[in-house]
Amino acid sequence: MQKNYYYHLFVARIEEGKTKDYDQYALGETHTTPLFFKELGIEDYVFNGEIGNYGVEVLNPDFRYEFSLSELFFDSVVKQKDLPTIEKFCKEKDILPNSYIIIYKKDLKINKETSLSYPNLYYVGEFEMSEEGKESEQFINPHLF
Repeated sequence: MQKNYYYHLFVARIEEGKTKDYDQYALGETHTTPLFFKELGIEDYVFNGEIGNYGVEVLNPDFRYEFSLSELFFDSVVKQKDLPTIEKFCKEKDILPNSYIIIYKKDLKINKETSLSYPNLYYVGEFEMSEEGKESEQFINPHLF
């Protein structure tokens, strides 16, 4: 059994009133492959309304507040030690994220140069899961570990 588990992180700046479009892009409808996954070259994504074959976490923004990255990623699989790398990426892209998408599946590889059609959504990279986040995800999606 694998000891280290990895996830792929995307950050986004979602405009107020666009969360429905964002959810449709990222999650799609039950029994369909969302555009987000198609753009990543993932054609085998399955979600039947209860369980899927990929771990997916989409944070919808709370437009009442601006959050620091440490607050945005609180209670996620992101390790504190990775925040400076993520912050540097966000500065380079000139984005103050209010949302993120995390996906994981054993041996999942994503091309760093992937172009996404959703505005202000960027692929940051692959990171190792925090121990606390891994335990939480194992509870939610034991079939993926």
